[in-house]
Amino acid sequence: MKKVFIALTAIIAMASCKKENVSTVVTPTTEVTKKLVKSTYAYDNATPETESFTYDAQGRIATIKDDERTETF
Repeated sequence: MKKVFIALTAIIAMASCKKENVSTVVTPTTEVTKKLVKSTYAYDNATPETESFTYDAQGRIATIKDDERTETF
């Protein structure tokens, strides 16, 4: 009798649960990115090397300029 009562209670509990239709609105977030603009390093106490970076409108590296040369992409 206990088993029948427990099974009947479980069936009624499952049947009485309603699934909610929840709609959530996802708002697009503005992505914040950091870009390296300048890098300075010194190897073995030598003269520091400096590199400057510039980017195009799509965020890709456009030029790298160091003490001796400029590389354009």
